[in-house]
Amino acid sequence: MKLKISLTFLIYFLCYFGLYAQIENHNYKRKLSPPSNLWHQVVLPEAIFSSIITNFSDLRIIGFNATNDTSEVPFIVSIPSNEYTYKEISFKLINASNNKNGYFWTFKTPIDKIINEINLSFENKNFDWNIHLEGSNNQNEWFTIHEKYRVLSIHNNEIDFNYTNIKFPKSNYNYYRISVNSNEVPVLKKATLSLQTIEKIALHQCAIKKMAQKNNNTTTEIDIELHNKYPINKLSLTVADTLDYYRPIIIKQLKDSVQTEKGWIYNYITLTSSIMSSTEANEFHFNPTSLNKLKIIIYNNNNTPLTIDTVTTKGFVYKLIARFSDLSSDYFLYYGNTSSSAPSYDIVNFKDKIPTDLTALKLSEEEKIIHKKEQETLPLFSNNIWLWSIIIILILFLSWASLKMLKSK
Repeated sequence: MKLKISLTFLIYFLCYFGLYAQIENHNYKRKLSPPSNLWHQVVLPEAIFSSIITNFSDLRIIGFNATNDTSEVPFIVSIPSNEYTYKEISFKLINASNNKNGYFWTFKTPIDKIINEINLSFENKNFDWNIHLEGSNNQNEWFTIHEKYRVLSIHNNEIDFNYTNIKFPKSNYNYYRISVNSNEVPVLKKATLSLQTIEKIALHQCAIKKMAQKNNNTTTEIDIELHNKYPINKLSLTVADTLDYYRPIIIKQLKDSVQTEKGWIYNYITLTSSIMSSTEANEFHFNPTSLNKLKIIIYNNNNTPLTIDTVTTKGFVYKLIARFSDLSSDYFLYYGNTSSSAPSYDIVNFKDKIPTDLTALKLSEEEKIIHKKEQETLPLFSNNIWLWSIIIILILFLSWASLKMLKSK
């Protein structure tokens, strides 16, 4: 009986110590508004992303009851699926030929398969071609889908760019024929036929702190700094000019920076490359990437630089879906612990039982947690050496008690 009581005490002590250690190592906290139901959602504000770990492993919701006992609230990070989804459609290349009018490829698709995008990959480098795309159900009568769809490949010391995606309205043909009129023999390496669907998802628009546009000889560079770091996945541009244009664009994120005697050197990596066109909305999508600095490069060639009116950056809305068992406790969201590992909660296995219509709890302004200096004398249970010493003594005592009970039997 005494052994059971001792074991219970030890387990409780270990849980308390683990929870206390988690809170102690966090650098920030925000108070939650009082819960009124078992389930609530908590929307993560833009400003919090500058302080949390990218994979959300440092987030903890801790409750304090009237006697200041603590409890951890289980939650799930709700991350929306991609706004754009792709479904590849199987096909057969049934014809590859050429004549005086150009080079031709014919694809056969299954019956009643809808597509709206064909992605081509050529072995050729540095080309500028116009694609003619047609559709047919019997290969006798062909209907024009695109008459002159421009595809580009530019590779040199300054740029590595490919744009060979053919986009068009949803089509349902049994056959698709692509033709290119070129002096160079185009070598088709790969083709992908797919259906792209757009799901309307609420996105958060990030505040831009600074934007600077610089026109060089053949390019326009736009440097963007956000107010806060945020995982963005969409960038939109609006152009003030009314002229027709079709220009390559590369969007880059700041990877790192190095300070030298001549100043700071910034290193960027490519997020996505595409085409800016006056014929469609200039919206560019990429995988969610946590950043606060961007560089946009528009390749004007010999054309007059475009006047960029506005730049908009957006990202998914991230939420915590949490279960509050005690409605009388005060709850805080802790974060900013770089050594924290992701928590593991049972509710992740029962997502189908979580209500869909949840009330959102509000978060207070960020509070910086002031950690006591190491040299200060800490209370007994705030000093890790004392805590571990007591745990070791308890373990030794329980081991001794267990052996004594076994010998007495």
